[in-house]
Amino acid sequence: MTSAMTARFSRIDALVLLVMLVAFGWAYRNAVSSGPYTYDEADYMTAGSHGFAANYLERPSLSVMDFVKAGLNRGMQAGKRKSLSEWIRGSGDITFYRHFHGPVYFYWISAVGPLVHFDEAAMRRSGFVFHLLTFVAIYLGVLLLAERDARLAALLASFLFLFSDPDVGTASQITPHIPYVFFTTLSLLLFARFLQTGRFAWWHAALAACAFAFCSIEYAILLLITFAICLWIFRERLFGNCTRPQLVRFATRSIILFFGILLLLWPIGLLELSAIKSYFYIGYLALLRKGSFGTEPFYMIWWHRVVASPLEYGLAVVCGLFAAVRWRRLSSTGALLLFLIYAALMLLTTLKNTSLNPTYVSSILPAMAVVSGIVLAAWLGRLPAAPKAVMATILLVLIAIGGVWHLVDQQRRAHDFNLNQVLVENVRQGGSIAAIVVPYEYMPTISYYFPQMKVHPILPTDNAAAVLESVREGSYRNLVYAGQNEDELPRRLRALYRVDAQTLGPAGNGRQLFLYRLS
Repeated sequence: MTSAMTARFSRIDALVLLVMLVAFGWAYRNAVSSGPYTYDEADYMTAGSHGFAANYLERPSLSVMDFVKAGLNRGMQAGKRKSLSEWIRGSGDITFYRHFHGPVYFYWISAVGPLVHFDEAAMRRSGFVFHLLTFVAIYLGVLLLAERDARLAALLASFLFLFSDPDVGTASQITPHIPYVFFTTLSLLLFARFLQTGRFAWWHAALAACAFAFCSIEYAILLLITFAICLWIFRERLFGNCTRPQLVRFATRSIILFFGILLLLWPIGLLELSAIKSYFYIGYLALLRKGSFGTEPFYMIWWHRVVASPLEYGLAVVCGLFAAVRWRRLSSTGALLLFLIYAALMLLTTLKNTSLNPTYVSSILPAMAVVSGIVLAAWLGRLPAAPKAVMATILLVLIAIGGVWHLVDQQRRAHDFNLNQVLVENVRQGGSIAAIVVPYEYMPTISYYFPQMKVHPILPTDNAAAVLESVREGSYRNLVYAGQNEDELPRRLRALYRVDAQTLGPAGNGRQLFLYRLS
């Protein structure tokens, strides 16, 4: 702990952190689903269960050139995209199962998984480790950064994050966004301390955390852009007294440190350039698979997000706008500008994302929690002691009430009807099923729990004729299909096979999911 931290950190802070860590761990112990892994989760677990060595060496994996060729030959034509997915899954490409993200989270899975026997609830619960680490980092970081009412700012900022609905929702999934949130937030806090002190040790620590973030999620490139912008804005203060040889040494050490950590954590990503696969993949989804993240208008998605957590988003908007105008007065070192720039870049990147999955906004809100905590503490600091204590208590209680509300909702969702569980149990009861046709959203789940089974996907664009053709060409005798008894496909099936239809449950939009056994 630094001398500045020692001066500000007391037994009160240690007690606050300990109480909140224990209380959160106890309250959220049953707030995760124990159901089967869903689409992304199943793929991530498949990659992680291959172990550390397979993820470190990325074996098996397509080369970048083979990856690009496959995308151009099969991915560019709608009719061949189904065969592309099957072909890559058949190759066992571990980077595909990671969805081309970095390996750090998969090292975590490979370490934790065997300890808990890859139990679904335990694996999901393990994500709270990173969530709580981020909480501690925000508390200690703001305690150092805030220039007025530091403890109050640290309390408000860390509480806003700890009970953040999107971030708790992210932490309770299987996703590499979990460590990314931690490393990104830690990196921003360390860089802010560099702006505050001018000491290069803080810059090196920030850059090291950034390298870990880069090995988690490709969004970390926005963190590097944020750093570059701030280094330029504050160049006179940071480097005004540096000679050219000193600047060269600074740049050289920074490059060596960043790429040295990348080489240590993700050697194949650097040596074989597999890290660029994720950017090709993002471009492919954005240009050719626009419905991959959902079909609702983006403004409706944001409306759902704000309604689900109005206090959090409301404070982020109000405090963010205030900080954008008054950042010089709120922080003489410009630290708040750093968090605002990163949040703005992430917002622009994800603005039109049409998925309600909280992972896509999970790294914006910690940055805005820091801004909100410092701004709110500055506002409250103008009040006399008694009104300030009352207002601060009210804010903290409101944040906690929001957290309780989210906890109740999280527990309800964790125990809701789980169609994946019904599907897996029914397929398992089917005994010696060797091959099956399923809607594409269930393909990873079935592949994970039944790795020896041949699985053929149904795409959303497939009509009844296309599905029937797949069944007949592959001589499949098991089919999972979302529809009604009077739909065209069941009628066609009954004309060709003896059909045993079993209703699995509601699949949305008034449809039911059926398991058809054909003979």
